[in-house]
Amino acid sequence: MSILKRLRLHPRQYFLFAFIFSALLLLISYSNSERITLSYRRVAHNSPELNKQIEQLTALPRTFNLSSGAAPDTTGGNATLIDADTLFQIADALILKPSRPTCELTSAHRSRYSSLSSSQTNDTLFLAINLHNAAPILPAFLYSLSEFLTFVGPHRVHVSIYENGSTDATPILLRLLATLLDQLGTPHTILAKGSEVRIADPTMKHKGGRIPVLAYVRNEALAPLTSKKVKAAQVLFMNDVIWCPADALEVLYQKDRQGADMTCSVDWESDIVYDRWVIRAISGRAFYLVSDLSAYFHSIWRLFRRPVPPVLPDDPTSRELFERDLPMQVFSCWNGMAAISADVFLPPFNVHFRTAHNDLKQKGLKTDKESECFLICVDLWKKGFGKIAVVKRASVAYDVAQYERVRKDRTIELVPSDAEERILWQKDPPRAVAYHDWSKWETERWGTWDEA
Repeated sequence: MSILKRLRLHPRQYFLFAFIFSALLLLISYSNSERITLSYRRVAHNSPELNKQIEQLTALPRTFNLSSGAAPDTTGGNATLIDADTLFQIADALILKPSRPTCELTSAHRSRYSSLSSSQTNDTLFLAINLHNAAPILPAFLYSLSEFLTFVGPHRVHVSIYENGSTDATPILLRLLATLLDQLGTPHTILAKGSEVRIADPTMKHKGGRIPVLAYVRNEALAPLTSKKVKAAQVLFMNDVIWCPADALEVLYQKDRQGADMTCSVDWESDIVYDRWVIRAISGRAFYLVSDLSAYFHSIWRLFRRPVPPVLPDDPTSRELFERDLPMQVFSCWNGMAAISADVFLPPFNVHFRTAHNDLKQKGLKTDKESECFLICVDLWKKGFGKIAVVKRASVAYDVAQYERVRKDRTIELVPSDAEERILWQKDPPRAVAYHDWSKWETERWGTWDEA
Protein backbone atom coordinates (compact mmCIF):
# COMPACT_ATOMS: atom_id res chain seq x y z
CA MET A 1 0.00 0.00 0.00
CA SER A 2 1.38 3.43 -0.93
CA ILE A 3 2.17 6.07 1.68
CA LEU A 4 -0.58 8.35 0.40
CA LYS A 5 -3.18 5.54 0.59
CA ARG A 6 -2.14 4.83 4.17
CA LEU A 7 -2.43 8.51 5.04
CA ARG A 8 -5.94 8.65 3.63
CA LEU A 9 -6.92 5.91 6.08
CA HIS A 10 -5.66 8.05 8.98
CA PRO A 11 -7.08 11.61 8.71
CA ARG A 12 -4.97 13.04 11.51
CA GLN A 13 -1.77 11.82 9.90
CA TYR A 14 -2.99 13.02 6.54
CA PHE A 15 -3.63 16.55 7.80
CA LEU A 16 -0.27 16.57 9.61
CA PHE A 17 1.44 15.50 6.39
CA ALA A 18 -0.44 18.19 4.43
CA PHE A 19 0.51 20.83 7.01
CA ILE A 20 4.21 19.93 6.92
CA PHE A 21 4.23 19.81 3.12
CA SER A 22 2.51 23.20 2.89
CA ALA A 23 4.94 24.69 5.39
CA LEU A 24 7.87 23.47 3.31
CA LEU A 25 6.38 25.03 0.17
CA LEU A 26 5.87 28.33 1.99
CA LEU A 27 9.44 28.23 3.27
CA ILE A 28 10.80 27.65 -0.24
CA SER A 29 8.61 30.42 -1.61
CA TYR A 30 9.72 32.79 1.15
CA SER A 31 13.36 31.92 0.54
CA ASN A 32 13.06 32.78 -3.15
CA SER A 33 10.90 35.90 -2.90
CA GLU A 34 12.71 37.37 0.08
CA ARG A 35 16.24 36.46 -0.93
CA ILE A 36 17.25 40.08 -1.39
CA THR A 37 15.82 41.19 1.97
CA LEU A 38 17.47 38.31 3.81
CA SER A 39 20.76 39.07 2.12
CA TYR A 40 20.63 42.70 3.17
CA ARG A 41 20.07 41.79 6.80
CA ARG A 42 23.26 39.79 6.64
CA VAL A 43 25.44 42.89 6.16
CA ALA A 44 24.50 44.56 9.45
CA HIS A 45 27.94 43.77 10.87
CA ASN A 46 29.74 45.55 8.02
CA SER A 47 31.06 49.09 8.13
CA PRO A 48 28.54 51.96 7.96
CA GLU A 49 30.13 53.12 4.70
CA LEU A 50 29.66 49.72 3.08
CA ASN A 51 26.06 49.46 4.24
CA LYS A 52 25.36 52.95 2.94
CA GLN A 53 26.65 52.02 -0.51
CA ILE A 54 24.53 48.87 -0.48
CA GLU A 55 21.44 50.86 0.49
CA GLN A 56 22.10 53.32 -2.33
CA LEU A 57 22.41 50.51 -4.85
CA THR A 58 19.33 48.64 -3.69
CA ALA A 59 17.24 51.80 -3.86
CA LEU A 60 17.92 52.22 -7.59
CA PRO A 61 15.41 51.02 -10.21
CA ARG A 62 15.74 47.42 -11.36
CA THR A 63 15.13 48.39 -14.99
CA PHE A 64 17.98 50.18 -16.75
CA ASN A 65 20.16 50.39 -19.83
CA LEU A 66 23.83 51.01 -19.11
CA SER A 67 26.27 51.49 -21.97
CA SER A 68 29.86 52.67 -22.02
CA GLY A 69 30.20 56.05 -23.69
CA ALA A 70 26.44 56.64 -23.55
CA ALA A 71 24.57 59.53 -21.96
CA PRO A 72 24.14 59.29 -18.16
CA ASP A 73 21.47 56.83 -17.10
CA THR A 74 18.44 58.80 -15.92
CA THR A 75 17.28 55.94 -13.68
CA GLY A 76 20.15 56.44 -11.26
CA GLY A 77 23.10 55.11 -13.18
CA ASN A 78 25.86 53.37 -11.34
CA ALA A 79 25.66 55.65 -8.34
CA THR A 80 29.16 56.64 -7.28
CA LEU A 81 32.37 55.05 -8.44
CA ILE A 82 33.34 52.18 -6.17
CA ASP A 83 36.86 50.87 -5.83
CA ALA A 84 37.38 47.26 -6.90
CA ASP A 85 37.86 45.82 -3.40
CA THR A 86 34.69 47.47 -2.10
CA LEU A 87 32.83 46.39 -5.21
CA PHE A 88 33.63 42.73 -4.55
CA GLN A 89 32.73 43.14 -0.86
CA ILE A 90 29.32 44.47 -1.83
CA ALA A 91 28.82 41.65 -4.33
CA ASP A 92 29.55 39.07 -1.63
CA ALA A 93 27.33 40.85 0.89
CA LEU A 94 24.33 40.69 -1.41
CA ILE A 95 24.35 36.88 -1.44
CA LEU A 96 23.35 34.70 1.50
CA LYS A 97 26.20 32.23 1.05
CA PRO A 98 28.75 33.68 -1.36
CA SER A 99 31.11 31.08 -2.75
CA ARG A 100 33.61 31.07 -5.56
CA PRO A 101 36.43 28.87 -6.78
CA THR A 102 40.05 29.89 -6.43
CA CYS A 103 41.20 30.81 -9.91
CA GLU A 104 44.80 31.37 -10.90
CA LEU A 105 46.47 31.88 -14.24
CA THR A 106 49.83 30.18 -13.77
CA SER A 107 52.89 30.65 -15.93
CA ALA A 108 51.83 27.50 -17.82
CA HIS A 109 48.43 29.06 -18.55
CA ARG A 110 50.01 32.31 -19.67
CA SER A 111 52.33 30.46 -22.00
CA ARG A 112 49.58 28.30 -23.52
CA TYR A 113 47.20 31.22 -24.06
CA SER A 114 49.76 33.89 -24.94
CA SER A 115 48.31 34.21 -28.46
CA LEU A 116 45.06 35.47 -26.89
CA SER A 117 46.66 38.25 -24.85
CA SER A 118 46.43 41.89 -25.89
CA SER A 119 50.16 41.95 -26.63
CA GLN A 120 49.72 39.35 -29.39
CA THR A 121 46.43 40.23 -31.10
CA ASN A 122 44.06 43.12 -31.71
CA ASP A 123 41.08 40.93 -32.62
CA THR A 124 37.96 42.05 -30.81
CA LEU A 125 35.73 39.74 -28.80
CA PHE A 126 31.98 40.13 -28.30
CA LEU A 127 31.00 38.59 -24.96
CA ALA A 128 27.25 37.86 -24.90
CA ILE A 129 25.49 36.86 -21.68
CA ASN A 130 21.86 36.20 -20.75
CA LEU A 131 20.94 36.27 -17.07
CA HIS A 132 17.82 35.48 -15.07
CA ASN A 133 17.87 35.07 -11.27
CA ALA A 134 21.62 34.49 -11.44
CA ALA A 135 22.61 36.29 -8.23
CA PRO A 136 24.10 33.21 -6.49
CA ILE A 137 26.79 32.82 -9.15
CA LEU A 138 27.40 36.48 -10.01
CA PRO A 139 30.01 37.35 -7.33
CA ALA A 140 32.17 34.48 -8.63
CA PHE A 141 31.33 35.53 -12.19
CA LEU A 142 32.56 39.07 -11.52
CA TYR A 143 35.88 37.82 -10.15
CA SER A 144 36.51 35.52 -13.10
CA LEU A 145 35.44 38.11 -15.65
CA SER A 146 37.77 40.70 -14.14
CA GLU A 147 40.76 38.34 -14.40
CA PHE A 148 39.79 37.21 -17.89
CA LEU A 149 39.48 40.78 -19.19
CA THR A 150 42.77 41.78 -17.62
CA PHE A 151 44.53 38.96 -19.48
CA VAL A 152 43.00 39.39 -22.94
CA GLY A 153 42.94 43.18 -22.75
CA PRO A 154 39.88 44.99 -21.35
CA HIS A 155 39.62 47.30 -24.36
CA ARG A 156 39.40 44.35 -26.80
CA VAL A 157 36.12 43.01 -25.42
CA HIS A 158 32.57 44.32 -25.70
CA VAL A 159 30.39 42.86 -22.94
CA SER A 160 26.70 42.60 -23.86
CA ILE A 161 24.27 41.44 -21.16
CA TYR A 162 20.52 41.02 -21.48
CA GLU A 163 18.72 40.36 -18.19
CA ASN A 164 15.00 39.90 -17.76
CA GLY A 165 12.57 39.21 -14.98
CA SER A 166 14.98 38.51 -12.12
CA THR A 167 13.43 38.60 -8.67
CA ASP A 168 16.74 38.31 -6.83
CA ALA A 169 19.74 40.64 -6.62
CA THR A 170 20.81 40.12 -10.26
CA PRO A 171 19.99 43.69 -11.45
CA ILE A 172 21.84 45.19 -8.48
CA LEU A 173 24.90 43.07 -9.17
CA LEU A 174 24.79 44.09 -12.83
CA ARG A 175 25.12 47.73 -11.75
CA LEU A 176 28.27 46.69 -9.89
CA LEU A 177 29.48 44.91 -13.00
CA ALA A 178 28.93 48.05 -15.08
CA THR A 179 31.04 49.98 -12.58
CA LEU A 180 33.78 47.35 -12.79
CA LEU A 181 33.75 47.47 -16.59
CA ASP A 182 33.95 51.27 -16.52
CA GLN A 183 37.02 51.05 -14.31
CA LEU A 184 38.65 48.45 -16.57
CA GLY A 185 37.85 50.47 -19.68
CA THR A 186 35.76 47.67 -21.18
CA PRO A 187 33.01 48.71 -23.63
CA HIS A 188 29.65 47.29 -22.59
CA THR A 189 25.91 47.22 -23.11
CA ILE A 190 23.90 46.04 -20.10
CA LEU A 191 20.13 45.94 -20.39
CA ALA A 192 18.04 44.93 -17.37
CA LYS A 193 14.31 44.46 -17.82
CA GLY A 194 11.90 44.94 -14.95
CA SER A 195 9.72 41.99 -15.89
CA GLU A 196 10.04 38.70 -17.71
CA VAL A 197 9.88 38.81 -21.48
CA ARG A 198 6.48 37.98 -22.93
CA ILE A 199 6.35 38.00 -26.70
CA ALA A 200 3.10 39.18 -28.25
CA ASP A 201 3.30 36.83 -31.21
CA PRO A 202 0.22 35.04 -32.57
CA THR A 203 2.38 32.26 -34.03
CA MET A 204 3.44 31.05 -30.58
CA LYS A 205 1.87 27.82 -29.34
CA HIS A 206 1.08 29.44 -26.02
CA LYS A 207 1.92 32.70 -24.33
CA GLY A 208 5.28 32.56 -22.61
CA GLY A 209 6.66 29.53 -24.49
CA ARG A 210 10.15 28.77 -23.23
CA ILE A 211 12.18 28.32 -26.42
CA PRO A 212 10.69 31.31 -28.30
CA VAL A 213 11.57 33.48 -25.30
CA LEU A 214 15.10 32.07 -25.02
CA ALA A 215 15.66 32.58 -28.74
CA TYR A 216 14.44 36.16 -28.39
CA VAL A 217 16.65 37.08 -25.43
CA ARG A 218 19.73 35.49 -26.99
CA ASN A 219 19.18 37.50 -30.15
CA GLU A 220 18.78 40.61 -27.99
CA ALA A 221 22.16 39.92 -26.37
CA LEU A 222 23.62 39.85 -29.89
CA ALA A 223 21.86 43.06 -30.95
CA PRO A 224 24.86 45.43 -30.61
CA LEU A 225 26.75 43.13 -33.00
CA THR A 226 23.96 42.33 -35.48
CA SER A 227 22.94 46.00 -35.64
CA LYS A 228 26.57 46.74 -36.54
CA LYS A 229 27.01 49.14 -33.64
CA VAL A 230 29.88 46.92 -32.49
CA LYS A 231 32.45 45.10 -34.62
CA ALA A 232 34.04 41.86 -33.47
CA ALA A 233 35.92 38.86 -34.82
CA GLN A 234 34.62 36.33 -32.30
CA VAL A 235 31.52 35.88 -30.17
CA LEU A 236 31.78 34.18 -26.79
CA PHE A 237 28.37 33.26 -25.38
CA MET A 238 28.17 32.43 -21.68
CA ASN A 239 25.43 30.91 -19.55
CA ASP A 240 25.13 31.57 -15.83
CA VAL A 241 27.92 29.15 -14.96
CA ILE A 242 30.80 28.89 -12.51
CA TRP A 243 34.06 29.20 -14.43
CA CYS A 244 37.66 30.32 -14.17
CA PRO A 245 39.50 32.43 -16.76
CA ALA A 246 41.40 29.39 -18.05
CA ASP A 247 38.10 27.77 -19.09
CA ALA A 248 37.10 30.65 -21.36
CA LEU A 249 40.65 30.93 -22.66
CA GLU A 250 40.74 27.22 -23.52
CA VAL A 251 37.50 27.49 -25.52
CA LEU A 252 38.90 30.45 -27.49
CA TYR A 253 42.34 28.85 -27.82
CA GLN A 254 40.94 25.65 -29.32
CA LYS A 255 38.73 27.58 -31.71
CA ASP A 256 41.75 29.41 -33.06
CA ARG A 257 44.10 26.42 -32.91
CA GLN A 258 41.71 24.03 -34.64
CA GLY A 259 40.40 26.51 -37.19
CA ALA A 260 36.93 25.79 -35.81
CA ASP A 261 33.71 27.61 -36.54
CA MET A 262 32.40 26.96 -33.02
CA THR A 263 33.82 25.51 -29.82
CA CYS A 264 31.99 24.73 -26.58
CA SER A 265 32.87 24.00 -23.00
CA VAL A 266 31.33 21.04 -21.18
CA ASP A 267 28.82 21.86 -18.43
CA TRP A 268 28.26 19.47 -15.54
CA GLU A 269 25.55 18.83 -12.98
CA SER A 270 25.03 15.77 -10.78
CA ASP A 271 28.41 14.61 -12.10
CA ILE A 272 27.16 14.12 -15.67
CA VAL A 273 27.01 16.38 -18.72
CA TYR A 274 24.18 18.83 -18.14
CA ASP A 275 23.05 20.18 -21.51
CA ARG A 276 22.16 16.75 -22.89
CA TRP A 277 19.23 18.14 -24.89
CA VAL A 278 21.67 20.00 -27.14
CA ILE A 279 24.92 18.07 -27.40
CA ARG A 280 25.25 15.38 -30.09
CA ALA A 281 28.34 13.47 -31.18
CA ILE A 282 29.48 13.72 -34.79
CA SER A 283 27.82 10.32 -35.21
CA GLY A 284 24.53 12.00 -34.33
CA ARG A 285 24.22 10.05 -31.09
CA ALA A 286 23.15 11.44 -27.74
CA PHE A 287 25.79 11.42 -25.01
CA TYR A 288 23.78 9.10 -22.71
CA LEU A 289 21.10 6.46 -23.09
CA VAL A 290 17.76 7.59 -21.68
CA SER A 291 17.40 4.27 -19.86
CA ASP A 292 20.74 4.82 -18.10
CA LEU A 293 19.81 8.38 -17.13
CA SER A 294 16.43 7.32 -15.83
CA ALA A 295 17.98 4.60 -13.67
CA TYR A 296 20.58 7.07 -12.37
CA PHE A 297 18.28 9.95 -11.49
CA HIS A 298 15.48 7.84 -10.06
CA SER A 299 17.69 5.77 -7.81
CA ILE A 300 18.17 6.72 -4.16
CA TRP A 301 21.67 5.23 -4.40
CA ARG A 302 22.74 8.28 -6.42
CA LEU A 303 22.91 10.07 -3.08
CA PHE A 304 25.67 7.66 -2.11
CA ARG A 305 27.80 8.28 -5.21
CA ARG A 306 26.32 5.58 -7.38
CA PRO A 307 28.44 5.16 -10.55
CA VAL A 308 27.42 7.65 -13.20
CA PRO A 309 25.97 6.45 -16.50
CA PRO A 310 28.54 5.66 -19.20
CA VAL A 311 29.07 8.42 -21.73
CA LEU A 312 28.56 7.64 -25.44
CA PRO A 313 28.15 3.88 -24.85
CA ASP A 314 27.44 3.21 -28.55
CA ASP A 315 30.13 5.49 -29.97
CA PRO A 316 33.56 4.15 -28.93
CA THR A 317 35.53 6.56 -31.13
CA SER A 318 34.02 9.70 -29.62
CA ARG A 319 33.97 8.15 -26.13
CA GLU A 320 37.74 7.57 -26.19
CA LEU A 321 38.41 11.19 -27.18
CA PHE A 322 36.05 12.47 -24.49
CA GLU A 323 37.50 10.28 -21.75
CA ARG A 324 41.01 11.43 -22.68
CA ASP A 325 39.91 15.08 -22.39
CA LEU A 326 40.74 15.69 -26.05
CA PRO A 327 38.86 18.25 -28.16
CA MET A 328 36.52 16.47 -30.54
CA GLN A 329 34.19 17.30 -33.38
CA VAL A 330 30.48 17.11 -32.58
CA PHE A 331 27.31 17.75 -34.52
CA SER A 332 26.03 20.19 -31.91
CA CYS A 333 26.91 21.65 -28.54
CA TRP A 334 26.46 24.67 -26.26
CA ASN A 335 27.05 23.44 -22.75
CA GLY A 336 27.61 26.59 -20.76
CA MET A 337 30.01 28.46 -23.00
CA ALA A 338 30.33 28.71 -26.80
CA ALA A 339 32.79 30.59 -29.02
CA ILE A 340 31.46 31.27 -32.52
CA SER A 341 32.85 33.21 -35.47
CA ALA A 342 31.12 36.59 -35.48
CA ASP A 343 30.71 36.56 -39.27
CA VAL A 344 28.00 33.90 -39.14
CA PHE A 345 25.59 36.33 -37.44
CA LEU A 346 26.07 38.99 -40.13
CA PRO A 347 25.17 39.23 -43.84
CA PRO A 348 25.20 37.21 -45.98
CA PHE A 349 24.77 34.36 -43.46
CA ASN A 350 22.48 36.01 -40.87
CA VAL A 351 22.35 33.00 -38.56
CA HIS A 352 20.16 33.70 -35.54
CA PHE A 353 18.45 31.89 -32.69
CA ARG A 354 15.06 30.48 -33.62
CA THR A 355 12.48 27.80 -32.93
CA ALA A 356 12.10 24.47 -34.74
CA HIS A 357 10.35 23.98 -38.07
CA ASN A 358 9.56 20.29 -37.59
CA ASP A 359 6.58 20.44 -35.22
CA LEU A 360 4.03 19.04 -37.66
CA LYS A 361 1.18 19.27 -35.16
CA GLN A 362 1.76 23.01 -34.87
CA LYS A 363 2.88 23.80 -38.40
CA GLY A 364 3.77 27.47 -38.75
CA LEU A 365 3.67 28.07 -35.00
CA LYS A 366 6.61 28.63 -32.70
CA THR A 367 7.37 25.58 -30.61
CA ASP A 368 9.46 24.21 -27.74
CA LYS A 369 10.19 21.00 -29.67
CA GLU A 370 13.95 21.61 -30.02
CA SER A 371 16.42 23.85 -28.20
CA GLU A 372 17.42 27.14 -29.78
CA CYS A 373 21.06 26.22 -29.07
CA PHE A 374 20.72 22.92 -30.93
CA LEU A 375 19.12 24.75 -33.85
CA ILE A 376 21.94 27.30 -34.11
CA CYS A 377 24.26 24.34 -34.79
CA VAL A 378 21.87 22.95 -37.41
CA ASP A 379 21.93 26.31 -39.17
CA LEU A 380 25.73 26.51 -38.99
CA TRP A 381 25.95 23.17 -40.80
CA LYS A 382 23.47 24.42 -43.40
CA LYS A 383 25.67 27.47 -44.05
CA GLY A 384 28.82 25.36 -44.38
CA PHE A 385 30.17 26.00 -40.86
CA GLY A 386 30.39 22.43 -39.61
CA LYS A 387 33.68 22.64 -37.74
CA ILE A 388 32.01 22.42 -34.33
CA ALA A 389 33.96 21.00 -31.39
CA VAL A 390 33.49 20.36 -27.72
CA VAL A 391 36.42 21.13 -25.40
CA LYS A 392 36.30 19.03 -22.24
CA ARG A 393 39.35 20.73 -20.76
CA ALA A 394 37.02 23.69 -20.34
CA SER A 395 34.64 22.12 -17.83
CA VAL A 396 32.16 24.42 -16.10
CA ALA A 397 29.26 23.92 -13.69
CA TYR A 398 26.30 25.65 -12.09
CA ASP A 399 27.57 25.58 -8.51
CA VAL A 400 30.99 25.74 -6.93
CA ALA A 401 30.96 22.25 -5.39
CA GLN A 402 30.28 20.62 -8.76
CA TYR A 403 32.84 22.85 -10.46
CA GLU A 404 35.55 21.79 -8.04
CA ARG A 405 34.85 18.14 -8.87
CA VAL A 406 35.10 18.56 -12.64
CA ARG A 407 37.47 21.48 -13.25
CA LYS A 408 40.40 20.82 -15.56
CA ASP A 409 42.29 24.11 -15.37
CA ARG A 410 44.58 22.86 -12.59
CA THR A 411 46.01 20.11 -14.79
CA ILE A 412 47.44 22.44 -17.42
CA GLU A 413 50.81 20.68 -17.24
CA LEU A 414 49.15 17.45 -18.39
CA VAL A 415 47.79 18.73 -21.71
CA PRO A 416 48.41 16.37 -24.63
CA SER A 417 50.70 17.19 -27.52
CA ASP A 418 49.52 19.32 -30.43
CA ALA A 419 49.38 16.22 -32.61
CA GLU A 420 47.10 14.40 -30.15
CA GLU A 421 44.81 17.40 -29.84
CA ARG A 422 44.49 17.99 -33.56
CA ILE A 423 40.93 17.36 -34.80
CA LEU A 424 40.50 15.48 -38.08
CA TRP A 425 37.44 17.31 -39.34
CA GLN A 426 34.54 15.45 -40.91
CA LYS A 427 33.17 17.58 -43.74
CA ASP A 428 29.61 16.27 -43.84
CA PRO A 429 27.08 16.07 -41.02
CA PRO A 430 25.66 12.69 -39.99
CA ARG A 431 22.71 11.55 -42.08
CA ALA A 432 20.55 11.17 -38.99
CA VAL A 433 20.58 12.70 -35.52
CA ALA A 434 19.01 11.58 -32.24
CA TYR A 435 16.22 13.97 -31.23
CA HIS A 436 14.84 14.38 -27.71
CA ASP A 437 11.68 16.21 -28.72
CA TRP A 438 10.48 18.69 -26.07
CA SER A 439 13.28 17.37 -23.83
CA LYS A 440 11.09 14.47 -22.76
CA TRP A 441 12.38 11.50 -20.79
CA GLU A 442 11.71 9.13 -23.64
CA THR A 443 13.88 7.08 -25.97
CA GLU A 444 15.33 9.38 -28.60
CA ARG A 445 13.79 9.63 -32.05
CA TRP A 446 16.09 9.48 -35.06
CA GLY A 447 15.52 11.97 -37.85
CA THR A 448 17.41 13.69 -40.65
CA TRP A 449 19.96 16.17 -39.32
CA ASP A 450 18.33 19.20 -40.98
CA GLU A 451 14.64 18.47 -40.40
CA ALA A 452 14.35 21.01 -37.59
